[in-house]
Amino acid sequence: MIKWSYVDELHKLQSTTNFHLCNKLRGAHLDYPKNKMNALAAQMLSSPMATAIDFLRDDLSLQQFEGSEGTCKFLRWFGHLFDICNSSNFTAKGFKSPITSYNLHNKCRTMREGMEYIQSITDASGRPITMGKRKTGFVGFLMTLQSTQKVAERLLACKGYKFVLTYRLSQDHLETLFSRIRRKGEYERESNFSHLTKRRDNDGLRHPHRDVVTVVTKSDQALRHVLCTDEKGPLRSVNNKTITDIPVHVIETYDGDVFDIDHPNDTESHIENEDSHKVQLIKFVSSLFYRLVLHHHGKLYTERYIQNDACTMRHRLNKTVLFLNQ
Repeated sequence: MIKWSYVDELHKLQSTTNFHLCNKLRGAHLDYPKNKMNALAAQMLSSPMATAIDFLRDDLSLQQFEGSEGTCKFLRWFGHLFDICNSSNFTAKGFKSPITSYNLHNKCRTMREGMEYIQSITDASGRPITMGKRKTGFVGFLMTLQSTQKVAERLLACKGYKFVLTYRLSQDHLETLFSRIRRKGEYERESNFSHLTKRRDNDGLRHPHRDVVTVVTKSDQALRHVLCTDEKGPLRSVNNKTITDIPVHVIETYDGDVFDIDHPNDTESHIENEDSHKVQLIKFVSSLFYRLVLHHHGKLYTERYIQNDACTMRHRLNKTVLFLNQ
């Protein structure tokens, strides 16, 4: 019998004793509904997990792990099959080794036996798991094993390949490519054609002008003064008016010469002179700095919000929706 409770008990034991039995089981694996887009199955359904449970049942004779033989068999089989379908190093040994003409027969036999085992699994009512309501993952894995076997046979026999690294057949490379494109263009969501054709120069470091540093320093001092004198607490009563008032305060209190640009329309800088290029630059830099501070504090608040398990369903399923049907 296969039970999730054995994995839960293993996590509780490792968490309370702070001793991990050579496996990668963490809290995120148990909280899988919130981590659907993370590749956690290959870490949890593995041989080290089965070995750890076997040790606790046979060597330590812990009562909570009695009858876990079926669960260990399930974990070990899926661990072996995952290793075969995820080989990435041609010097690896065992199930993680690449498929070659020398071990092709043994690899295919292991995959066939694994497919027979998956097809023999039944639910509580005795119906095969591949015919139940939760058949999608199992049927998809069976198709992956069959495809891997056929592709390896063709590449080795017909194409003259010396070995096949099955990790190269996965879609991780496409996901990595589009992820880098999104990061390069500073896009947090899906990339489209316009994003792919855009080019931005983010390669070199940019040194700010000393006048920009001066305005930012004065804006920071003004912002700290507002936060310290705010009776409602930091960032509680900020609004669009505050964004406008702080640049005005910087211009009124700073007597130094900044952005000394020769401009034909520039006269003596004054707060009411909206046409002054210098005043506009000070307002722009100060307002931008203030918005960046608000964005930073909002990000920190969101992280604490998520850690306290108070995130909304929309935030929880954001990546699932973005990668739907991919």
